[in-house]
Amino acid sequence: MKKNFKKGLTKRFFCVTLYLLKVRDKQQMNNKMKNIKIANWTSYKQEQQKLYMQAEINRHKKQIQYCEWIIAASVGASIALGFVLVHQIFFLG
Repeated sequence: MKKNFKKGLTKRFFCVTLYLLKVRDKQQMNNKMKNIKIANWTSYKQEQQKLYMQAEINRHKKQIQYCEWIIAASVGASIALGFVLVHQIFFLG
């Protein structure tokens, strides 16, 4: 009877220990997964929004630079045409 009693206690102790280890591992895994899911999703979304805004800003800057070049070329051409007209009127006229 003592052997059966000892086997029963050993078996129960072993089963309880395994159960406690599984519960602890599940809790640790759940905590890790919660932290990872929240941190990664929000930081990924924020990074994506930042990159999108930066791309939009760069695109606008590029368009503004092209417009400035067109304005500078137009102003330069009108000044050159003005000098040609003044030269035609006063010096060749």
